[in-house]
Amino acid sequence: MNNFRKICSLCHVKIDDFKKSIILLYPSIPYRGMETHTNDLFENKERYYNFNENFCTYLAGLIEGDGSIIVPKEERSKKNKKNYPSVQICFHLKNLPLALTVQKELNCGSLNRKKGVNAYIYTINSIEGLTLLSFCIYRYMRTPKIYDLWKLIDWLNNQKKKNNNFHITITEKTEKKFIPVCAPQGIRPWIRPLLVKIPYFKRVERAFWHTLEPFTTRVGYDESPLLENAWLSGFIEAYGHFSVRAPLFSYKIECRMEIVQSTIDHNNISKKDFLEKIAYIIHSTVKTIRQTKPNKEYRVRTTNIKGNLVCKQYLQKYPLFGTKFLDFQDWCVVLQFFEKNLHKNKSFYNQIVQIKQQMNHNRTNYRWDHLKNFYHLEK
Repeated sequence: MNNFRKICSLCHVKIDDFKKSIILLYPSIPYRGMETHTNDLFENKERYYNFNENFCTYLAGLIEGDGSIIVPKEERSKKNKKNYPSVQICFHLKNLPLALTVQKELNCGSLNRKKGVNAYIYTINSIEGLTLLSFCIYRYMRTPKIYDLWKLIDWLNNQKKKNNNFHITITEKTEKKFIPVCAPQGIRPWIRPLLVKIPYFKRVERAFWHTLEPFTTRVGYDESPLLENAWLSGFIEAYGHFSVRAPLFSYKIECRMEIVQSTIDHNNISKKDFLEKIAYIIHSTVKTIRQTKPNKEYRVRTTNIKGNLVCKQYLQKYPLFGTKFLDFQDWCVVLQFFEKNLHKNKSFYNQIVQIKQQMNHNRTNYRWDHLKNFYHLEK
């Protein structure tokens, strides 16, 4: 309070007027004696939702494909340290530029090399980051991983109940601003930097974008058509595979896109339901593989040109952004031979084999100019 009085006396402004101005500028920042009023999120969706649907659906598919939502069962560890949840996304080493791009858009989390594995782990464990991520994906989940998201939602709600002053703020990705965008009337320009010295304003590191309350409800599976958003492209980015089969002597060329998943998740929930929806749109079926091994898997893959064309048209509308984008481009070149019915012509066999030899693990040349078209978080 003494800091308020000092600034107001220097600026010749009444302290009550100064408080009202601060409330208008930063309604999300509480201080003693100030009452904050926040509207329920689900009553004001248009106010709070300015997210790009393509980014949100792509991110949801990426997390459901090769991500983890970890929520602690116990509030504190054996050493009496508070446990916090986290969301992790796994990226192959060669997809580091994509991982950095996702991190840049979300503007939170850390990226670390995983020991013993050719992968980077993008981890989000701050309350602000978890809230932002949850608001991005909670309407677009299609797999049993939604149950883990619900646990995270419950955790955020419990934090709010335990702390009445719990406010989640999301900052925009701009230059750091240590002063309000608009200073209260009567504040002289030279006095503005003093605002950051107020104890309750130390949280002001960037201009606040939105004040987002923790969730008050759960939302079920996304039942919208798979081909109408970027969820499937994110899922293929994580677990899809483009392959060209060209035997040496039979000259029987095959062009496939396939997805392989374990039969059940860590909650013992079957993954067959959502895989059947993917299989349906590419005119295929779900098959169980590795039946003689302890960990059985489901496989969905294109088996005809009709399914391949559906996959091609979809990924041209909702593109990939990792190294699979380059594999997809080569895969499409081979697919053109099928479209023109030239894949059985032996004169084109060597050309197809040459394309096959530079795909997937055999690729040595990479380019990332396609990342300039990556989705932005905001519309």
